[in-house]
Amino acid sequence: MIEKDHHLISFNFLLKKFIQQNIKAGKIKDYYIPMEDYNFFSFYNILKDDFNIDAAVVRLEHEDLEELPFPAIAFLKINGGIFVLINDYKDGKVYWENKDYGKQVNTFSLFKRISDTVFLIS
Repeated sequence: MIEKDHHLISFNFLLKKFIQQNIKAGKIKDYYIPMEDYNFFSFYNILKDDFNIDAAVVRLEHEDLEELPFPAIAFLKINGGIFVLINDYKDGKVYWENKDYGKQVNTFSLFKRISDTVFLIS
């Protein structure tokens, strides 16, 4: 059974990882967002407003993944849809993580099937 506020655990996990890979930050507070606001725009607004991190939400072709600045937050079409932090792409493999699945490595062909090609980048 999924916890009532599971989206908050996932959101804060990804947000903190993304921030720590972009700037030196001390303790990062937990954010409370309603389930309906668990989306790219909430990530974007917090990064811009609270941490002064220039970010953008972009739609890219899969072939452009090599040019993507990492880390990036992506939405994957698995298990009803999940947000993940993409850490790297090299040698035809995509390295990503999230709170539920931990660190994962997918082949590029598998990633193309599960990605919706929208990314939050900085």
